Amino acid sequence: MAQRVRSGGWVEIDAAVGDAELTARLVANRSNRGRRTSRLVVRDACARVSTTPRVSNAELARFVAANLAWLRKTAERQRLERAARPAVSTYAPDLRAGGAISLLGRRYALALDERSERFVLDLSAGRLTVPHTAPIEGLTQQKVLELQLIAWIEEFFDAMLRSECAVMTPHWGVQPAKIEVADALSRWGSCSSRGVVRINWRLAFLPDICWRYVYAHELAHLTHFDHSAAFWALVRRYCPDVDKAREILARESPGRIHADKPARALLRRAGLGSGLFSLKTDIVRT
Repeated sequence: MAQRVRSGGWVEIDAAVGDAELTARLVANRSNRGRRTSRLVVRDACARVSTTPRVSNAELARFVAANLAWLRKTAERQRLERAARPAVSTYAPDLRAGGAISLLGRRYALALDERSERFVLDLSAGRLTVPHTAPIEGLTQQKVLELQLIAWIEEFFDAMLRSECAVMTPHWGVQPAKIEVADALSRWGSCSSRGVVRINWRLAFLPDICWRYVYAHELAHLTHFDHSAAFWALVRRYCPDVDKAREILARESPGRIHADKPARALLRRAGLGSGLFSLKTDIVRT
């Protein structure tokens, strides 16, 4: 095992993982004074650890060496999961007129209505009707439609998440300091040491059990800031469908489902506001 210590708090450790090479790029997040423990994460055969300001490079290297078996096992599992994934996500939205999106696990056909000023989500017909939006200078009509739909999906998921969590969480005896909708391309959720729970808006495209599991997972970190047996027992108490949700999430990633930035960010970059679109919605149940 080769080890190279670099400036700026970096330690690099190389170790063979099956036929692949695992490179652990370890940065001490010494500016993150809210962190209480060291956290080791593996993604795409690259491992990264965030730690407290007081941990030295030598302690960091020992921490990684002690967890090398776990690193190898996790990297190999992720490699097999990536190999088993279909080339295109089955939940990726087709954001064209006549296309379709998966919303909380159900497929909805997309239809345009130039006379309407509101979205219409028809639950019985499995159809989402999109109101007309005026052209935006510098953007194709297709791009305008995509931005309008993503802005609506973000808004829909945000409102649903807050409403559902307000009902579920009091029964669990723990309360996050804040719930936010996140935009990471590689993580479904996170929980900070300050109790802020962030849930990726792209979970809107997956079956309902997926966001419920991610929320339960992050909420359990308010009690257990690790992945111990006690942590997983708590997650299962919050969300009995853990295994089914994890099986779905193992085949997907936020960036595979929709890689573009959220509509709000793209509109800000163009000097426009998300209020440009009408996001008012009628829900038809019968």
